[in-house]
Amino acid sequence: MVRAKIDGHCDTEWPPALDVIERAIKRRNRVVHDSLAVGRTWREYATGGGEWVHVTTTLGEEECDTGTLVNDLALQQGATAAAVEVLNCLSI
Repeated sequence: MVRAKIDGHCDTEWPPALDVIERAIKRRNRVVHDSLAVGRTWREYATGGGEWVHVTTTLGEEECDTGTLVNDLALQQGATAAAVEVLNCLSI
């Protein structure tokens, strides 16, 4: 609907922003609806005791790490900023 509304109005500037928004929506839906599994193992200390150590994290069937989560957050933030700019353009 938004692409149809901006057709001929701000059309050279906004299609890339709409692509970012679309990617963010798809990624958000995946993060929200996919299964998250965190693998940990118990590591004994030589002096006694121990701690749980992170081994792996998967989101659905995709391995996930801190970098993935940071990139997802950056994508969501970029898409939010792009959406505000598009809405400001359409309200003029």
